[in-house]
Amino acid sequence: MNFRKLKTEEELKVFQKGFFDNFQKRGGEATSDIPIDYLQRSKVTGVFNSKGKMVAGYVIGTRTPFRLLDFVPHDKRVKLIPPFHAKWSDCCEITCVWKTRGVSSVFMSAILWPRVNLGVLFSKKRVLFGHDQNPKLDHFYTQGGPLTIYKGESSYGLPSRLFAFNRPRLVIGLFAVLFFITPKRIIKQFVRRVQRIAG
Repeated sequence: MNFRKLKTEEELKVFQKGFFDNFQKRGGEATSDIPIDYLQRSKVTGVFNSKGKMVAGYVIGTRTPFRLLDFVPHDKRVKLIPPFHAKWSDCCEITCVWKTRGVSSVFMSAILWPRVNLGVLFSKKRVLFGHDQNPKLDHFYTQGGPLTIYKGESSYGLPSRLFAFNRPRLVIGLFAVLFFITPKRIIKQFVRRVQRIAG
């Protein structure tokens, strides 16, 4: 797999389509649009297979207004302040993470998520925001011990959580992904293969 920063509008549109197609194929529906101008002012990474096809990707938003804050109802959003004694300019967000079915969960936890964590750790940003509207994703994202900023109904009427990692929590999250989540996924993947072979 090859990671590449996406720059052109054409590449960003391919990313955009991949993100929405992923939701539809998994039986879900994206609750908000991803404007091209948001992608253009963010750091967008595409993951390409050996045939040059984009099969996964993610966005690191580094400028305000942050997309993830829109998921918090307005009356709660206006009361939010940056966590960990930071300024908004110290923060960034991880959004629009997607993958096709051909990309394994082991790849995501062993390669993609550590890359995200390390990228933020070696940047000038002190805080990384994350968000989910899915109980399964919530369990995965919060295993690294982030600080919950908001938990409740989202602006779209779904159960949601907005959370944040500072640098120490990012390090803890990195170790959790590499030494707990990834081995667990490898074992599950191995068991499923054995079961398929056994019939």
